Amino acid sequence: MMDARIEQMNDDTAILMKNHHYLAPADALMQLQGTMYTVVPIAYQKPYKIPLSKPAIYKRLQQSTVIFSTGSIHGTGYIIDASGIVVTNQHILNSYADTNYHNKVMLVTNYAGKAYPVTKILSNSHINDLVIVKIDAVKDTLIPLPLGAIMEVGEDVFILGYPGKMPYYFSAGIVNKVLIRDVLPHTALEDYEMFVSAEYGSGASGNPVVDKYCNLVGTVSAASAWYGEKDNPQMVYRLTIPVIALQQLVKVK
Repeated sequence: MMDARIEQMNDDTAILMKNHHYLAPADALMQLQGTMYTVVPIAYQKPYKIPLSKPAIYKRLQQSTVIFSTGSIHGTGYIIDASGIVVTNQHILNSYADTNYHNKVMLVTNYAGKAYPVTKILSNSHINDLVIVKIDAVKDTLIPLPLGAIMEVGEDVFILGYPGKMPYYFSAGIVNKVLIRDVLPHTALEDYEMFVSAEYGSGASGNPVVDKYCNLVGTVSAASAWYGEKDNPQMVYRLTIPVIALQQLVKVK
């Protein structure tokens, strides 16, 4: 299955490069520098209000979750506007920009296997490891995730992404810790953190984190192990970026 995905991705890359309609690594570097904390207009998506079963959350979430890849860089993202506006981690695009990928294209692939090129970086936050990009999907109907609310410790969360070589891996857990300063107004320069128990691993950067309604409540960023003593890992801190950080980078129209 993975060999077939890689072969298809290589075919898609060749077609996209022939058409010359994609974000080149050099352009990515300039756009990352020029779009820091830019506010992006997005269409309003009414939040879901009816709780769903776990299988229903998975089915709904997979419609809005995408895979970012160049062949050697892998990550996950999610759609926030049907016009083709997608969010992932800033470090995914930063890796693409800082490496020689003259024969590669940053692709976004949906659950059905349809590939789209990233064409432009719209905004990004180094502090909160977020980037908003535009993909070329004008002929297709995309399903965005509505933005949800700030979660409280103990609430259920669900994650879908690409850990290791396992695309669209679904996991569930709870919110372990939320770190948001109690100050107003919040700004894009504030560092926001939310730790969860739902599992993810390398390659899962940019996974959407949703609530029981399938509203977006966070974005996977990183994980680190806590060692009680040498070679004795005792637990893993799973860092996600709460939705308030993304809300600082978008303006609902």
